[in-house]
Amino acid sequence: MPRSELRNQGQRPRHTQKRQMPAHGRQVRMSVRHTTHKSTKASQHALKTTMVVTLIIAASKLLGFVREMVMAAYFGRGVESDAFVTAYGIFSIMTLLFSAGIASTFIPIYTKTRLREGQLAADRYASQVVTLYFVAGLIGSLLAYLFAPAICSLIYRAEVGVELTIQLTRMMYPSLAFYAVTGVLCNLLNAREKFIPEQLLGFILSACLITAIVTFRDIRMVGIAVSVTGVMQTIILLPFLRGHFRYRPHLTIREPKIRRTFILAIPALISMAFDEINHQIDRMIGSSLGVGVVTALSKSYSLVTTALGILIVPITTITFSRLSRIVAKRKKNEFGQAVRQSIEIIALITLPVIILGVVMQKDIIAVAFQRGAFTAEDTAFTAPVFGMYIAGLFFFGLRNFLSRVFYSLQDTRTPMRVGIVSVCVNIVLNLTLSRVIGAMGLTLATTTAALTGAALQLILLHKKMGSLGLRSVVGQVIRIIISLAAATGILLLVLSFLPAHNGETLTGLLRLFAGAASFLVVYLGATMALGVRSTRQLIHMIKR
Repeated sequence: MPRSELRNQGQRPRHTQKRQMPAHGRQVRMSVRHTTHKSTKASQHALKTTMVVTLIIAASKLLGFVREMVMAAYFGRGVESDAFVTAYGIFSIMTLLFSAGIASTFIPIYTKTRLREGQLAADRYASQVVTLYFVAGLIGSLLAYLFAPAICSLIYRAEVGVELTIQLTRMMYPSLAFYAVTGVLCNLLNAREKFIPEQLLGFILSACLITAIVTFRDIRMVGIAVSVTGVMQTIILLPFLRGHFRYRPHLTIREPKIRRTFILAIPALISMAFDEINHQIDRMIGSSLGVGVVTALSKSYSLVTTALGILIVPITTITFSRLSRIVAKRKKNEFGQAVRQSIEIIALITLPVIILGVVMQKDIIAVAFQRGAFTAEDTAFTAPVFGMYIAGLFFFGLRNFLSRVFYSLQDTRTPMRVGIVSVCVNIVLNLTLSRVIGAMGLTLATTTAALTGAALQLILLHKKMGSLGLRSVVGQVIRIIISLAAATGILLLVLSFLPAHNGETLTGLLRLFAGAASFLVVYLGATMALGVRSTRQLIHMIKR
């Protein structure tokens, strides 16, 4: 779509509107009122759907959190844990390239095809993508198996555990084709506004891994469980596709839509992988800092991704589908409203989590992982690493959301260029800060890179689309920050009266519950008193 087409949609010269008003004033007012009502209704529906998906993701992430606790209890912060984390990270990069990258181009093209050409054309397009992805997944599995020694030796730099890392990597990759197909099917369901099936897949992964850990107590069996999960996830999605998709095998790369999908996907694949690339760089440098550093980074990262999954993924997933439809219908006003609303909600829900995470970092790590082979010494080492990670939660979420905004406009190059800058910033700061403050320097570098990426995307979005009314968001964020200041004072006061964490889970839970509850009550009360829009909207949806 031409850049000016969406920008100018809904804007008419003032003199034209004045000439029409005397003759059609009532009809124009009714049309505007009807459009506003539809936009408000769409926003409310999006909020309600977001809340439902958030609850499901929260349950899935809770089980994933239990999985991490079980892993820490059985394998601690040693060689086996480091090897598995590294192997799973290598495997995750490839699955991310397949699943997340196609989401940026598949949903807009599928939605446009379905609205303008019909369901049969959309099914044909989706079938072609599924077939190509399955074949590409098989080829990728073979190549990964052959080159696993070289890849693992490059990323895992510790003196011990390289052979185990290679074995685990080869155990995971046979299911890559199924993970690839699952990614396409999830995006198809999201395009049809069926957001729940994708969130159920996390339950399958956690259940399989927990079962393997507890039953076999062998890290190699956990690697096999990752592979089995890929097949099970594809099977689980099939019932949800009934009535929404009919698959017909068709392998081609000559179809114009397929070519456009993968041409646009190339920069999107690169930009979507930058989070994982940054994390792999952290692991590579971290493995050279000593045994256990990779596990500390992984545990911290798992908590941050859990928070992102619960708080940000529902917003980005639902808003992306909504923005794709808005762009296809060329409605700039609704586009700007959706972007503003999402940014305000991201600020509302992530900024308090940052404060809680930084202030209570040791309590969180202790309650989450300090049991079995994961000792108090491991907690003391991991807590500040986590604190530096969680400080970037808002920037991680904002950057991921803004990438989806550009993707909805079928602009995949801008996020890629911003991602390249972010990776360069991360590498330079990693090499510098790790020499000064060790593992904490790695996570601080990642947070700073995320801040840089989010700021650049905001600037480029303003340049591309105009203001979109984003100045009003600044006022809302200032009110949120004032509310946070009041709530943080109460949090510190409450914690000063509570006993320090002594390694017992019950004491840690008491501190977490009392501190978080007092903080959130004051925070929500302050945002309501100051008139923060997002708080009123969320409370209104809960009451309904």
